[in-house]
Amino acid sequence: MFIILEALKQGGPPVIDIAARLQQSFDLEKVTAKFYQEFQAQHQIFLHQIEGIEQESDRRWYASVLLNRLMFAYFLQKKYFIDGGNLFYLKQKLETSEKRGQNLLS
Repeated sequence: MFIILEALKQGGPPVIDIAARLQQSFDLEKVTAKFYQEFQAQHQIFLHQIEGIEQESDRRWYASVLLNRLMFAYFLQKKYFIDGGNLFYLKQKLETSEKRGQNLLS
């Protein structure tokens, strides 16, 4: 608020213009569209890394389920709901998994 008042004192843009710019920066449709585009790009990359599922529709479903679960786990982590508020839970689990190595099916 202080910045807005200072801008007005110095002959800056009117409050209505400032409010409009603020509204544009928080435009949920743009943020949602950008998120969806990035999600789709990551989904495609992940989809091509999946092995062992022959049918493309099953691979798409599997990729979607895993990415959605990861996003939910990340949300829980950011809200301090996982492992006693551990903000590095997912990173630590990934590192543990990488150290353990690849799972081999017999």
